[in-house]
Amino acid sequence: MEKLSGDIYLIPVLLDDDAVIPEELKHIHVVRASDHDCVSKIEDAIKHQLQQQGSDIAEAQTLANVRWSHSSYRESWDGLPGYETEFKLVQFTSDKYPKIGEVTDIIKGTLLESVSSHRSAKLEQNHDTFNFGQEPHARTNTWEAFPSEPKIVGKIISTRYSVHWYGAGAAHPNQFFISFCFLLDPLLRISDLRNVFANRDEALSLIQATVRDQLLYPLPDGDSALSEEWVQEGTADWNAFGTFVFDTDGVEFSFGPYQVAPYAAGPQFAKVPYHILKPRFLPWLRNALNLF
Repeated sequence: MEKLSGDIYLIPVLLDDDAVIPEELKHIHVVRASDHDCVSKIEDAIKHQLQQQGSDIAEAQTLANVRWSHSSYRESWDGLPGYETEFKLVQFTSDKYPKIGEVTDIIKGTLLESVSSHRSAKLEQNHDTFNFGQEPHARTNTWEAFPSEPKIVGKIISTRYSVHWYGAGAAHPNQFFISFCFLLDPLLRISDLRNVFANRDEALSLIQATVRDQLLYPLPDGDSALSEEWVQEGTADWNAFGTFVFDTDGVEFSFGPYQVAPYAAGPQFAKVPYHILKPRFLPWLRNALNLF
């Protein structure tokens, strides 16, 4: 997500007044835990940023003539194993684009398909591995999906779902992404990025080079933060770039744990600027994104 100069996205709290503030944080206002109003300062900063985000979202909705809200879905069952599922659904409406409600239907159908697959636990009970003497979390499959704030660029709308899941008895949870991108008029889903380029091979090479360069950023000692071999394998073909959103300044790609880096490194993101992609886009996408 793009951070503006006025955004509050980090609030350093100094627990020890004698602690040395890291050089990277000296330009940010620090809250001291010893201050009598420490908690209220943190609360005020969070409230300010939430209000600012709300204003930005309202402005974006007005400019695009598209409105959205959220509703929650939850379903659970206690078994051996049991399951818990939850997702937040983005619901779109628009006077200008009457078919935009179908975007909500497509997203809901995709998420409900995953919920449906978890119901199979009722048919696959395992009394040898699980029992009701265990803590519920140790014998419960969990799955949850939450969206990023939708982005509208020209006549293209995008949102990315972050999906977290845990299989009962596994060593740790995992994460992956699902993206939903649509041309608003005529309404159609852009599900495969290769279909928006005139020369797919050339486009793939450019995207690979840009993304790999960003993921393999150098550390102060000159080494790369990630394994070059891992990044190369995780960006080997078009299938590796299946999760993307159209941002204001480029196409952003998301990579779940294990795709281009170990689990401990977490998910990774990279953005390819429009000035690289614009000459390769098909004319209809250039026009839809207002890339003149």
